[in-house]
Amino acid sequence: MIWQNPLAWAGLAFVAVPILIHLLGQGRARRQPFPTLRFFGTPRPLPTRRTRIHDLLLLLIRIAIVAAAVIALAQPLLFTDAMRSTSDRALARAIIIDTSASMLRQTPGNQRAIQTAQQVAARFFDSTSARAALLTGSPAGAIAGGVTWLARQPARGEIVVISDFQTGTIDRDDLAGVPANVGIRLVRVGVRPATGALDTRSRQGDLEIIASTTQMPTATQIEWRSNGAAAPTPPGMFYALAGAAEGAAAGAAAQAARTMATPLPLDSSRAIAIVYPAATERASLLKRLAPLHTAWMVDAVAQLRGDSLIAGEAMLADRDRLVLMPLTPAASATSAALIAGATRALSLAPRPSELDPEVVPDSVLRSWEREPAATGNAVAGGYDDRSDARWLWLLALVLLAFETWLRRAPTNDATD
Repeated sequence: MIWQNPLAWAGLAFVAVPILIHLLGQGRARRQPFPTLRFFGTPRPLPTRRTRIHDLLLLLIRIAIVAAAVIALAQPLLFTDAMRSTSDRALARAIIIDTSASMLRQTPGNQRAIQTAQQVAARFFDSTSARAALLTGSPAGAIAGGVTWLARQPARGEIVVISDFQTGTIDRDDLAGVPANVGIRLVRVGVRPATGALDTRSRQGDLEIIASTTQMPTATQIEWRSNGAAAPTPPGMFYALAGAAEGAAAGAAAQAARTMATPLPLDSSRAIAIVYPAATERASLLKRLAPLHTAWMVDAVAQLRGDSLIAGEAMLADRDRLVLMPLTPAASATSAALIAGATRALSLAPRPSELDPEVVPDSVLRSWEREPAATGNAVAGGYDDRSDARWLWLLALVLLAFETWLRRAPTNDATD
């Protein structure tokens, strides 16, 4: 027996309602004919207290009605041998597709690795009874979500990761949290090795700096050069709002931030504003700002937190602009680092780790793989459209009809 809504069991507390009604309700005294009371004096009323439950059968029926309704709401389902057999044959897959920058490289088939990964995923879809596709730039972080989804499927489960498996994409520790009954399959998308030097660009002040990286058999050679003047940050991408007294400090922090390298290119369709505590607009902005609502804002905040540049500050959205409200003034030592970090968050350049040509060896990937368990999950989540509660609702209706008949059945006249 499995329960698809176990929280409904809390409703058994309502069983106390009919018991309280029977305890607190007034009983009915039996009428006893008597010829006359005129020879009796006026009796003195004495306090009484109800200590016994009367109409025990009626009480038990009412308790049974409440209990049957609660159990029905818990959505019971008898897990039969036929259902077990179906669960053992079915296979659910959580397919994680790597979309990081390294997957933009070309494969031997002259298409991008991400396109090949999607084609491989489509073949898994055709052979899977239940599937969920997760496209993410961080496959290791998506494994926990895939395991959670598989735990609700009435089938054998398997985690499938499709990636080029660049060094650092995934490791044994990332897979340690996968339950033993869940299979693991790692599918590599091969990419062509880079030929020649790999150029990465960054801006420092008004200069564009180019780093040419050449992989050699025993070392990595990097050549730095400047490409002359480069365009400054496009207007509208970055704002800094400060009070009148700290305007000079905010300008100095922005100038210092320009000396820190920012990877190019920048996404000119996005904007970030830093509103310092003394800014006159701060109070009005707080009233009309909304929670973060776009993926790039969440990624930018995660990047700034990863660099330890923000902690308890308010991070909100003003339409399509990310608004950071630091707790420190513009004159603080971290202001320049925060401005530089916010500018880097607008960069479209891949992280340095994405440029690493090394990959996890095939032998290591095979050692991490395993087959799914032979038996499926007996879980409630996959049977939301099936339930044996209808029989309990029928029982509750029958008991309710019997309770109505019993309550209305003719009895001896009584007085309170």
